[in-house]
Amino acid sequence: ERERTGGAAASEAASSEAGEVEASDAIPLSQHDWRGMKTYDVWILWHFGNAGRGHKPFKQVRGTDFSPATSDGRRLSDVRYLIKVIDREARALSIYNSDLDKEEADFIYQQCENFLIEEYERVTRLRGLEATEGRFSELSWMTVSDLMRPSKQAAWISQSASRKSQSASRKRKRNERLT
Repeated sequence: ERERTGGAAASEAASSEAGEVEASDAIPLSQHDWRGMKTYDVWILWHFGNAGRGHKPFKQVRGTDFSPATSDGRRLSDVRYLIKVIDREARALSIYNSDLDKEEADFIYQQCENFLIEEYERVTRLRGLEATEGRFSELSWMTVSDLMRPSKQAAWISQSASRKSQSASRKRKRNERLT
């Protein structure tokens, strides 16, 4: 089985057996580090939280639980969107369950991961790039979320087209100077 850890995130991410952490020992959500997390890590954090850091399941968290001075509320919105994409696919596969234990969460993610990979490949093809399954497992959850959002897909595609156009223009100008 492919390793799905994004550093300490998955290993710390919840386990109901780990027990509750006292509220006074909890690390504030505003200090949550989103970097380095993979899609699987976010899936687990959403359903189980992070007992090691004293965070409840993120499905119980609201944007107002984060500091307004950070973009964490936006990150939470991105997480919600990504979870909805996975939940929608789980429903389509008739395996959706809103009250999961760790084993069920792993099973549902594994079943839906192929859909995420197919979407990643589809969007990267639209951008004129080559996608490989191995690359998907290396992607940050934020990249995956951006690729899944239709509004962001259009932005990625137009940015890619713009970069290609600019590159062609630079080559043309360079060739004109050389001749």
